[in-house]
Amino acid sequence: MAEAIKDVAAERDALAADRDRLQQENERLRAQLDAAGRPGQPGAPVQHVFQLSQGDLTELERNGWANIDGRVMTIADVRARLAGTPQSGLKITEPKNPQVPKPADPTNIRGFDYVYPSVSRGEIDPAIAGTPGINGPAAGEK
Repeated sequence: MAEAIKDVAAERDALAADRDRLQQENERLRAQLDAAGRPGQPGAPVQHVFQLSQGDLTELERNGWANIDGRVMTIADVRARLAGTPQSGLKITEPKNPQVPKPADPTNIRGFDYVYPSVSRGEIDPAIAGTPGINGPAAGEK
């Protein structure tokens, strides 16, 4: 029985020494990760720098405006956005015949003279007339 107790004590001491060695190795590895920067950890937010593409530059020089980032921008708008960026010295040639952007007219699309739920210009399909969100007279009503 005494030998079994000595064996258990020796095994416990060996496990404790192994645990201590592994904890030290874990701390050393964590220090290396901290020094290198951990992946997945949020860092400082990246500041977006406006950059004009060659296609947008060509469109600006041809029309005097371009659709950039979902907005119609003129040459003056682009020059203001480029201030303080690496492209701030970019030469943009003024167009000889600038074109003014025209807003799209959804009712002036060639080939379409009415849109569902209409059955003809200004008249609503009788099957859905009067439903919520559908306004206008049903076809045939006057």
